[in-house]
Amino acid sequence: MLPVVTVTLPSSLAHAQNGRLPLAQLGAVSFVGSGHGSLHPLAVRAWNALTVACIADTKAQLTVTSIADAYRNYALQEQVFRQRYRPNYNPLTCTRTDSRLWGGRVWWKLKNVAPVASPGTSNHGWAIAADVAVWRGGPHPIPITSEQRVFDWLQQNAVSLGWSWESQKEPWHIRYFAGDAVPQRVLDIEAFLAGISKP
Repeated sequence: MLPVVTVTLPSSLAHAQNGRLPLAQLGAVSFVGSGHGSLHPLAVRAWNALTVACIADTKAQLTVTSIADAYRNYALQEQVFRQRYRPNYNPLTCTRTDSRLWGGRVWWKLKNVAPVASPGTSNHGWAIAADVAVWRGGPHPIPITSEQRVFDWLQQNAVSLGWSWESQKEPWHIRYFAGDAVPQRVLDIEAFLAGISKP
């Protein structure tokens, strides 16, 4: 079972709107092999600690499946949602078991695509979620579930670094849950890195 921990949003998001975060609410992240993206500054710290710990323990580099799989502004949430869901059920193209309410209508998920939240409700819109993958070089990241040793490590270590899963159905989707309480292990890794960077 993937560990699922209830999310506490950082207090700085109290008056923010999902997918409409000002730049002050975002921190830059360099996702190896995928490029530069954004997460909430507290999630950036936890992500950096997670990747450092993973490299130290497994020699594997964590990344995201794509830049769109970190912070998603509202327009991107809507775009991704419209690519994967339809407002009219069609038994040939849609699943009967996955629907979302959005814009006062029921939308049905297309077959053979991953689910996403309705626009304005995604943890990606709070800049606290990342769809995690492994970078081994080459043109594309490797799905986390294709690297069992790294996936096992992630399951054993994510919570201590402030990350957990949202659903058993999406093993790639992790979210920062610790709010303003930076996990001790993140602080320890930051202190270690600061110590080795001093001349």
